[in-house]
Order: sequence, then C-alpha cells, then structure tokens
Amino acid sequence: MIEGWSGIIAPVGTPPDVVARLQRDINKLFLAPEFKETVVKQGADITGTSPEAFAAFLRAEADKWSRVIKTSGIQLNQ
Repeated sequence: MIEGWSGIIAPVGTPPDVVARLQRDINKLFLAPEFKETVVKQGADITGTSPEAFAAFLRAEADKWSRVIKTSGIQLNQ
C-alpha cells in the first residue's frame, strides 16, 4: 500500500531545545480543534510522533523505496 505523508524537518545541527520547542508548538497546533477539523474535512489524518520516531520512519521509507527501485530496474531518463 502507498500512503502519502508530510512532515516538518529542521536543519541538521538544530539545537535539541529548539527541536523540542518546535515539536511541542507544532503538536499543539495539530491538536487544535479548528485545525484538526479542517484537515479531516480534506480527507487527511494527523499523526504526531517524536523526532526520533519520524527519523526512523524516514530511514524505513528510504530503504523501502530503494529496494523497489532496484528490484524493478527503474532507470532515470536523462
């Protein structure tokens, strides 16, 4: 199954306290009833995770799609 997703990524080297504050503030927005209602009306769902869990998800996605590309023989047209 293929699902669409989006995420927010800070630059490498962003101080941990800044990452924590961003995560807290973004999660607060995501849980606001008005925001959540708007997202749900558009057919989406909000799933918040920790920065570590999102990093693990990104690594898993990169691994999965790398295997798909290699297995299928997809080539870049130049």
